[in-house]
Amino acid sequence: MVGADRVATSVLVAGQFFTDPTAVGIATSERFPDALTGGVHVAARGGPMLLAPPTTVPTVLRDYLCAHEDVIDETFLYGGPLVISEVVREVVVSLTSGAAC
Repeated sequence: MVGADRVATSVLVAGQFFTDPTAVGIATSERFPDALTGGVHVAARGGPMLLAPPTTVPTVLRDYLCAHEDVIDETFLYGGPLVISEVVREVVVSLTSGAAC
């Protein structure tokens, strides 16, 4: 692992390979199936797979989304409400729309 945790590592990878992503995917940092299949989906749209804990959006992820909110056109959240809470969904939507940055 390069970052402090899985979330930070996903942000570092995204920053290295996706400088102006028009799409981003978010999956839980707790399990891999949603990230694995969602990664193929979001990569086909030219975007990174980012990870988030089930109930919070860490600062490192918030910073990445805010830094790119002007170019992100599509946001995909992979997994149901048991793996990505409604709170996380609402925060991610507000960050990628520029409402919370």
